[in-house]
Amino acid sequence: MKIKATTFLDYLILSTGAIFLIFFLQLYQGERISSFLILLSFVLFYIIWAFYHHTKDESLHIKTMIEYIFIGFTFLLLLIVIFII
Repeated sequence: MKIKATTFLDYLILSTGAIFLIFFLQLYQGERISSFLILLSFVLFYIIWAFYHHTKDESLHIKTMIEYIFIGFTFLLLLIVIFII
């Protein structure tokens, strides 16, 4: 199975965003509001990335976007419990 170069680039962008998330969470460790805003911005980045990726791939459906939104906010709640509370 071959992976297209553009698909590889899309996932490289997502992975880079995740690395920045970890970096900024470590940088602002202990600051609740900053950590929340960093997590929220990553979730929004994740949803926008999913929209872009599926639009370019021509596989965008409303169910897919609802799934990405659900996963994003579940991820947000989980990380709030781990890093902020």
